[in-house]
Amino acid sequence: MNFTNNKSESMKDIESDLSFEVNLNTLAKSIYSESKEMGFKSHDYVKLMNEIIDMTVNNKDISEQENSESRKTTKKITELPASTKNLKIRHFNSNMDKKYVSNWLKDENNKLFFLSTTSKQNLNIESIVTDEKNIFATITLKDKNPIGLLAILNIDQKNKKGEMRKMIGDISERSKGYAKEATEIWIKYCIEGLGLNKIFINTIEANIKNISLNRQIGFKVEGLLKKECIIDNVEHDVLRMAYFK
Repeated sequence: MNFTNNKSESMKDIESDLSFEVNLNTLAKSIYSESKEMGFKSHDYVKLMNEIIDMTVNNKDISEQENSESRKTTKKITELPASTKNLKIRHFNSNMDKKYVSNWLKDENNKLFFLSTTSKQNLNIESIVTDEKNIFATITLKDKNPIGLLAILNIDQKNKKGEMRKMIGDISERSKGYAKEATEIWIKYCIEGLGLNKIFINTIEANIKNISLNRQIGFKVEGLLKKECIIDNVEHDVLRMAYFK
């Protein structure tokens, strides 16, 4: 009997169970948190479950369509600037872009972009942008108007990994699919241009919209960090997700 293989299979089963449990718990809490803010009552959750069941039935067709769309982007992205259907991703230019970033950071949600994952304090923009371990890019529309930022932080060349950040800073340009469009091309650049094998992202657990977006792009849950982050004296769980080459 091969005890080594049996042990390996058992560990895989445990990891799979834990991953599923974290996914389920995170999703449930996120849905409850956001629906509560929307004023949901007890009877509304029955309607919500029915909607989810209907979506599950139709999910196969939707997934096949999304996979078909993603296969269309075959061109390698090894350098910037890079273009998408609606956007252009170029290297961050401090002289040109700093004024836009300063304006974007007036929005509370945008401040999370520069939040340290270790100290939980807002990072100094100048120091983080000039750090050689970090690479920043500006998201612009086709007319070259900046609308957001992308970043890969603390690049670990030895282990070929880094932490990704994304932000559509211009509030008027949100909810148009630009975050997904920009992130997909940024991931290709990080893998094909920078040679990374793993890209991870830390997301406030209650931000179900962001978590859903990350899942659509291909990020998988790695773990849940309980009470990891305090923002405005409120404790938040942080969901760690990763994208693998």
